[in-house]
Amino acid sequence: MVNVVIHSFYILVLPVWYFLSVFSAPNVGQSWNLAVCYYALKLYPYAVIVIIAWAWVFYEKGFYKWTYPLNAIPAVPIILCTVLMAGHIG
Repeated sequence: MVNVVIHSFYILVLPVWYFLSVFSAPNVGQSWNLAVCYYALKLYPYAVIVIIAWAWVFYEKGFYKWTYPLNAIPAVPIILCTVLMAGHIG
């Protein structure tokens, strides 16, 4: 049940990440934190799809406890970009 809820949320958020990645400027030469955030935006949809697939594989094999950390991985780029952009602004 937890997998279904979390994966549904990730699937619903993917169009938002698509627009963010399309309109993000590739001017990454200014600083390393902008470069990390830019590439995290570009890789996010692929990471979500891979994580969802792996979480269901682990669920089917009976490794239920491994699905929780896997489901948390797509939140890492969100937190990382927030922290890096806050450091860039300040």
